[in-house]
Amino acid sequence: MPQSVKELTPQDGHDLAERLVRPVGNVQMRAAVRLLGRHRNGFWLHLFCDQSAENENVGLGSLLEYPDGHPTVDWNAVGLRLLDGPWNVGSPSELAVLRVAASLVGHCDVSLRQVLHQVDATDLPLITHALNEAAAAA
Repeated sequence: MPQSVKELTPQDGHDLAERLVRPVGNVQMRAAVRLLGRHRNGFWLHLFCDQSAENENVGLGSLLEYPDGHPTVDWNAVGLRLLDGPWNVGSPSELAVLRVAASLVGHCDVSLRQVLHQVDATDLPLITHALNEAAAAA
């Protein structure tokens, strides 16, 4: 039986990311989830875990999967959602971080030049850390 998503959401971003990477063996996926956990206290991860009707209406309701009954980010769904067009949530900087995370797992192409113009000074070290974490296994 899948773990309740509601059990995940009252946590800080780092703790939420660590719970969402438990079933994940792929280093790039772990780096991507951890990037989203570090970014703005888990902004995207909290949205993915929020199963409210409002999030369903903006296309964020089905972005988790449950391998072995444990929730984790469904990167296929995130990548498809990024291809579908504009999001009605998130600033350009927040969306750039999401695209970088999806890129780490091969579900989104990013222009580094565009990312550099969209992220702020707080996000850039988080992205660099995630790149280093993902590259360690390459």
